[in-house]
Amino acid sequence: MNVFPVLREVSVAQDPFWRWQEDVEQMLGGWLGTARPVQRWERRVSPVMELEEGDEVFWVRLDMPGIEAEGITVTVEDQKLVVTGESRTESRPTDGRYVSERAYGRYYREIGLPAGVDVEKIEALLKNGVLTLSVPKAALPKGRTIPIKTA
Repeated sequence: MNVFPVLREVSVAQDPFWRWQEDVEQMLGGWLGTARPVQRWERRVSPVMELEEGDEVFWVRLDMPGIEAEGITVTVEDQKLVVTGESRTESRPTDGRYVSERAYGRYYREIGLPAGVDVEKIEALLKNGVLTLSVPKAALPKGRTIPIKTA
């Protein structure tokens, strides 16, 4: 049973066509004399997620390397957690070849919340590039016995 429906975009690394698209753009652009620099950071990157359910809380862990806490926003919208952030490339000298496989850009992840969570008590902690969200379960009403009266 999927208690936590996960909504996500495909990350650049998981998109089977992104490298092909960049290669074709570079090849045709160079041939036509209109090559533009490949800007992978224009795409959204969907951070890798881990979800754990405890007795009283859900923990959501997202890899957010290279982003400071001030650059991350966590909101709740329409029963979804929305996590956004942005990492930027460092300036590099342009007088030589440079290869990078690191993903830069806007991080974006939507995580559907199950019924019965207390959105007012969600907490976030960023440590060593990992964002941990604590999503407490709402207290369920306790059952009770109804006394029967006689007339």
